[in-house]
Amino acid sequence: MKKNAYTLAEVLICLGVIGVLAAIILPLANKYKPDPIKAMYIKTYDSIVETVNAMASNVAIYPIMSNNYDYTKAPLYNTQTIEIAGSNYGGNSAKFCEIFALNFATTGNVSCSSTPITYSDASSFSTPSFTTSQGIQFVISTSTDLATNYQTDIYFDVNGDEKGDNCIYNSETCKKPDRFKLIVSGDGHVIAADPIGEAYLKTRMNWRRVDFDSLSGSILSSVPDEWQVAPKLITEETKVQCPDGWGDADENGYCKIPNPLRDRCPDGYYRVDNLHCAPN
Repeated sequence: MKKNAYTLAEVLICLGVIGVLAAIILPLANKYKPDPIKAMYIKTYDSIVETVNAMASNVAIYPIMSNNYDYTKAPLYNTQTIEIAGSNYGGNSAKFCEIFALNFATTGNVSCSSTPITYSDASSFSTPSFTTSQGIQFVISTSTDLATNYQTDIYFDVNGDEKGDNCIYNSETCKKPDRFKLIVSGDGHVIAADPIGEAYLKTRMNWRRVDFDSLSGSILSSVPDEWQVAPKLITEETKVQCPDGWGDADENGYCKIPNPLRDRCPDGYYRVDNLHCAPN
């Protein structure tokens, strides 16, 4: 009886075809294989942006009027001490770090310094400001000199000091970092300060891996000019004027409504809440 079987030549041809297809497909598959560092970066970045925006827009945390300055356009400049759940925060440039940390589940101590941290110190992560329950380490440094420019530097390690290469981008020594830097401006803009983070954000809508070898550039050291803002010194000409008979504006620049059940905000003012109006 005749048996059906493949010849050795047919088997070799089949293996050859499989090899060629594998050589074509595998490199393409690697390009689209999810990058876990990229995914963790984007997740952390989104959490940071959400937290910073919430902080900057909360007038209970960052009053827009205090110490004879109007912080409307630059709320994060305001280091005025505030109370949260019976504890005081602020009074110096550590305020941002202290309040920022409250928005994360942390392990261990929270150590926020009022002394600006240099890049070389932050890149080592020897003393992080705090570590989250997910193992993400943060090093945060703020400069709030009203005579110069506000800037908060946020360094973060997406997988902690026990995983990865534990380095920040360097075109020569660290092309695939797991530590990154963001810069926060006085009005709450969060800016990617390294080429890898910027590339991750530009390609966040697809899973294609970033071509690290094609990137170049250096770590951004300061807030770009287009995002530089500063508080304004309040003078008689610039202070908030309340409607006649309403008294002076409070520390937030709001005018208290004399009779909330009867009075309405006049033209040129908007209703902040049930008790206050503010100029448009």
